[in-house]
Amino acid sequence: MRHLRRVRDVKDERQVRIQLTQSGRSLEAKAKSVPSAILEATGLTEEALQTLKRDLAKVRDAMLR
Repeated sequence: MRHLRRVRDVKDERQVRIQLTQSGRSLEAKAKSVPSAILEATGLTEEALQTLKRDLAKVRDAMLR
């Protein structure tokens, strides 16, 4: 199942345009519900989830030092 299509630009063949296929558009529509599903599954508020994300990034960065 291919989600992307590469098409050469007719005016400048050095450029390749990337377009979604029908299956790519379908996947894009399904993916739009993922953030709200994650938020609902955690039971956290949006603010609390953003804080968690920021804090986890700090932990990750500290571990990479």
